[in-house]
Amino acid sequence: MKFEDLLGRDPITLDLEKIQEGLSGRLYWLPVAPDQIGSEIARQLTRFNTRQLIIVDQAETPSFYLGEEFEK
Repeated sequence: MKFEDLLGRDPITLDLEKIQEGLSGRLYWLPVAPDQIGSEIARQLTRFNTRQLIIVDQAETPSFYLGEEFEK
């Protein structure tokens, strides 16, 4: 059995070139970034050559660690 058999539909394929065209070179403001979902969205955005990503959250320590991750 394949994983796709469990979906009950055709798998979705992403057009990464089209996504790159839409996201590249832009500025993004991401509130509540240090939580699991927000930090993953931030990681995904950085894959597409964003011009700038502004992370806004009340939690200073998680924001700091996320910023450190991106600097590496």
